[in-house]
Formats: sequence, structure tokens, C-alpha cells
Amino acid sequence: MIKNYSFNAITITDEVLENVYRKAQDLVRSIEPDRLLVKFQETAGIPKKTEPYADSWECYMTGYYLTAVARLYEATKAKDLKDRLEYVLEQFMECQAYDGYLFSGERELFDSVEQGTSTNAPWFSMCKILEALIHVYTMTGMKQALHIAEQLGNWIYWRVKNWKEEVRTRVLATEYGGMNDCLYRLYEVTGKAEYLVAAGQFDELELFQAVVDGHGIPKEKNTGTAILKLKGALSRYMALENTEEFYLKAAVSFFDRLMQNKIDASEENTLSEQTEYSGETCFIYHQLQFAKQLFLATNNKKYMEAYEQFYFE
Repeated sequence: MIKNYSFNAITITDEVLENVYRKAQDLVRSIEPDRLLVKFQETAGIPKKTEPYADSWECYMTGYYLTAVARLYEATKAKDLKDRLEYVLEQFMECQAYDGYLFSGERELFDSVEQGTSTNAPWFSMCKILEALIHVYTMTGMKQALHIAEQLGNWIYWRVKNWKEEVRTRVLATEYGGMNDCLYRLYEVTGKAEYLVAAGQFDELELFQAVVDGHGIPKEKNTGTAILKLKGALSRYMALENTEEFYLKAAVSFFDRLMQNKIDASEENTLSEQTEYSGETCFIYHQLQFAKQLFLATNNKKYMEAYEQFYFE
């Protein structure tokens, strides 16, 4: 079985990569956690400790911040990084509601999306928080992160499990990130069936089928968001121990077509059979993760070759 190396098993010797690594650590240490937590505290009715960053997306950025700190801590075991993680988790515990709700905004944001009265994307931000909590647990073993993730997963399950089809359609018409992906990962970590049910509510089976049939991403869809959904399809395949070939086929078809086309996402997508390629940093990050997952799932070296290509571009 192919497995990932732990970050602390890797030594960087290339001067350019060493410089990037140092700058990444400097950046992470320059961020003030309390400024990321303000909106969470306001939502929970807890006094804030400082002012937030200007124009920040608290859930979105806090999620990426936690993942970055967890990766650096796994690699370095630096005490100050561990302290940062433990501090944010403690603050999250204070902010998390009795039913598991944890967010940088009120529940009405989710109500309005379900009712079709808003084009906001709270689920996109929600997936970043849940994903980060899972990363913290899997990279550091901090059980507090898993506890918070499970409580949040429970809230999501009760929120989505009885969606009527028209409600589900409205939600999936918005940008919801990789909600299926992170919920399948939570299921994989815990084995709790409710997370599998919740993840399935975010699967766009029509999109997956279109990709499998060779039509690419429909023109009304965006490749930058579709990659998160197809990563979720691959996560379902892996979480269910490689038993549902349709989901693997959808992921492989999407990724292989993406590699063939490499069309800049800034160009308007007018052809339904076109699958765009984006050079945006976040898109490249997701391509790296997707390529690694495909290699773990298939043992096909072309996906690690793709990973290397993305990394050095």
C-alpha cells in the first residue's frame, strides 16, 4: 500500500525551496490568531480581544491558517506552533454552540441560501474550517480538533439530511467548495455513517456523469469550483475502500482532461465540452492535492509526474 511520508521525515536541501520554506514559516508566525477569531467570537456572543484583519474572510483564511500551522508543526515540532494550534482550538471550543455550530456568521446565512434569497457562499467557507480541523487532527493527533470537527459534522448532518430536492438544488447552485470532500474525509477518520450521508448530499451526480461521458464541465459550471467537487468524488471512492468505481472514473476523467487541455481559466468558457486550466495559486494547490490522491488511489506514476509539473510551474 502506498502511503504519505510525514512532513518531519523530509529534509529540504535545495536553496530555493529552503528560502520558500523559511518565508512560509515567517508568514505563519506573523499572523495574529485573535484577529482571525473576531467574527467567530461575535457570532458566539463572546467579547472580542482585538480588531479583525481588514476585508478578511475569517472562515476561509482561518481554515488555511490552521492547515499551514499544522503542516509546519508536523515538520518542525516547534513549540510556538503547537501553542498556536492549541490556542485556536481552545477558542473554537468556546465559540462552538451546543449543537455543534461553529462559523464566522449567523445561521441565517445558510437559511437564505436554502430559500434562494441569497447568492452568498457560506458552505464554501464552512468546508475550509471543517477541512482544517481534520488536517490538524491527522497531522498532529490533537484530539480536540477531532472533537470539534465531529460536533460540527453533527450540525451539518442534521442540517442537510432531510433537504428536499428543490432545497438541495438551490444549495448546489451556489459555491459550496469541497463540502463532500471534507465530509467523506471525516467519515474516513471516524467511521460514523452520518457523515457519509451528509457528504452525499453535496455530490453533484449529474456533473460527475457528464465528466464520465466525456462532455467535460458544462458551460454554466466553473472548473475552479468543479475540481473541489471531483476531489470529493475521489474521496468517496477511497473512503468506501475502492468499491464504487463510478466515482473514481469521474475523478480520473476530469483530471486527465484537465491535463490535456490546460486552458487558462481567465478565458471565457463557452463550450460545454471544454475543461479549463487555471494558473491561480489556489487552483494549483488543489491540483497538487488531487494528483497526490489519484496516485494513492491508482498507483499510476503519471499522477506524481503531474504533481511535480504543477509544483515547479
